[in-house]
Amino acid sequence: MSWFDRNRGDEPAEEAWARLGAVVDQSQVAAAMHTASGLAGLRRYVLRFEARGARVRVTGLESEALPRGGGPPDPSAFAAKVGAVESSLATLLKRFPRPFTFERGAIGVLRGGDAEIGLAFRFDEDADAYTLAELPIPTGEPNPIEDPRYVKALLAWEGRIAPVRARWLLAGREDAWTLNGARLTITGPAGNRVLGADPIALYWPQGNRFEWLVETPVGEEPPFVEPVLTTAMSGAMELAVFAAVRMKRVGVFQAEIGSEKGEILFVALRE
Repeated sequence: MSWFDRNRGDEPAEEAWARLGAVVDQSQVAAAMHTASGLAGLRRYVLRFEARGARVRVTGLESEALPRGGGPPDPSAFAAKVGAVESSLATLLKRFPRPFTFERGAIGVLRGGDAEIGLAFRFDEDADAYTLAELPIPTGEPNPIEDPRYVKALLAWEGRIAPVRARWLLAGREDAWTLNGARLTITGPAGNRVLGADPIALYWPQGNRFEWLVETPVGEEPPFVEPVLTTAMSGAMELAVFAAVRMKRVGVFQAEIGSEKGEILFVALRE
């Protein structure tokens, strides 16, 4: 007997499903899972959790890389938002209509290129038998920054990326700077510096929008040939430093422009 049939007893199945569905919507689990999965990209994974009194804790995650990129949630997004996922699951447990309850559970997460997230819930004995194989492969366009060719290139180039990343120059609050042609002039408490430089990209943290400023793509991998990308700040910085390496530059300059929207400019340093 399934968990659902065991808990509903003599209640008609349609009525029981309706009651459970209403509680799931109120708990905001879907919104929490969407945020924890990352800004964009194909997702296919199983999240496992346990109830410990009134609290719920995530205990595991099962996934595998998809052929075109994606699959598991974005690691940084998941680490930052797992608390919100646990909180929403605790709300679900608290509001579950009696006699429904659970000690453990699993959620199958599926997100396609349209960014719509689908969740499949399993509880107790049903969760124990639930596997990743039951989830179909998501459809739609993957996030270019998760393309396997780009991920592979990042690993292959890490030895050359590291020293350029180490020479990351951040404009200070008291610094005044100008970029004219290929010359970056920085004036501040440390004095006046003039460096050879080339624009890389603009990034809008408010909308997670990354836009290339280079005249020609610096590589053949998908993120380099897409003029506009959606990514978190960490992904934007990764793209900028990789581009600087491909441009045969030695460092990256970062500065905020546009005080109202907080745009960020990335510049490749020649010296």
